[in-house]
Amino acid sequence: MKLKSLLLAICLVSPGVVYAEPGGMESCMYQWTDNSGTVHFTDNPMRIPEKHSGKVRKRESIKGEAMPKQERKAENVRPIRENRDTQLCCGHDESWWRERYSSLRLQIRQIKETAPEKQTRLRELHYNMAASIDQPHNGSHRENKTAYRQLHQEIRDDEEKTVKLEKELEALEVEAPRCSVPLEWRK
Repeated sequence: MKLKSLLLAICLVSPGVVYAEPGGMESCMYQWTDNSGTVHFTDNPMRIPEKHSGKVRKRESIKGEAMPKQERKAENVRPIRENRDTQLCCGHDESWWRERYSSLRLQIRQIKETAPEKQTRLRELHYNMAASIDQPHNGSHRENKTAYRQLHQEIRDDEEKTVKLEKELEALEVEAPRCSVPLEWRK
């Protein structure tokens, strides 16, 4: 019972003590309305968001006047509103979706750009391998055969990786609309 009485006394006394200016001096209150229609109040002009500075109304505060309850709520809600700016689609934000698309596309493009050079080198190794049987100056047959097999396997691995990455990209294309991912995030 004592705790309830103490809390009641604090609630009754605190508005005048906490929000009144020290020494009984009058202070200025600032009021503005944000884009969603919420009215905000503050006695500290540094707390006014820059984008709303043109909409501020200066109000004279009467000695001992408590700040409106909306101000206390607005200060508590502000960080939550900032977090709402980060839109999540299936648990991922815009940067994840953009990075995923660009990463897959970049890997596919890099493999496809190096493929012609590797194919040319493979043909050269094939020629050298065939020529090394009859002409010793083209290098040893065993070295050419080993290099040919390694490059041939690398080209196969690249082709398999490209197929895998393209399937991942296709799956991402299927998942994105299901998750309501905006088109500009998919570029």
